[in-house]
Amino acid sequence: MDKWIKSPWFTRIVSLFLALLLYLTVSIDENASQSQESFFFPQGTTEAETMENVALQVELDEGRHVVRGVPDTVEVSIEGPVGVVTQAVRQRNFDVFIDLNGLKPGTHEVDVQHNGLSSQLNVVIQPQTVEVTIEERSSIKQQVELEFVGRNGTDLSEVFASEPTIDPKEVEVSGPKSEIEKNWHS
Repeated sequence: MDKWIKSPWFTRIVSLFLALLLYLTVSIDENASQSQESFFFPQGTTEAETMENVALQVELDEGRHVVRGVPDTVEVSIEGPVGVVTQAVRQRNFDVFIDLNGLKPGTHEVDVQHNGLSSQLNVVIQPQTVEVTIEERSSIKQQVELEFVGRNGTDLSEVFASEPTIDPKEVEVSGPKSEIEKNWHS
């Protein structure tokens, strides 16, 4: 018996056995709720994070159309491996957007999409859909006029050292066609 205990192979085998026992003990604690398949090869713990005020981008030909009803920000919840979640939250190198290209003017319900997040993550975006109104863009040139508030009937030479000037004298106003027609073509 003394020969066994003093043998270097005995020490190696006992050390290997203790290392395996320690590994199994730790993996049982971490994976108590995981499936039996991942018992011997744990996949790591998962984490969930919610990012608020993530900018919502709009993909649309802004030269031809105007969109209304788009929230400025959304809430993005992600769940997955700790390292991947931590990297996504810290770097925020992903896009959240709605794609309105190919849609005609009118009211549409569109899905909020994401790009640049790892496929290892479960992603939930709130709101998942957005109701938007697409209108044709119109523009009109308008003369800029000077108007004094509260100085009715006052001689301009009493208020100013010289005649006020306006530059530019004309501006281009653009927006939804319905608003342009309502406000400037009356």
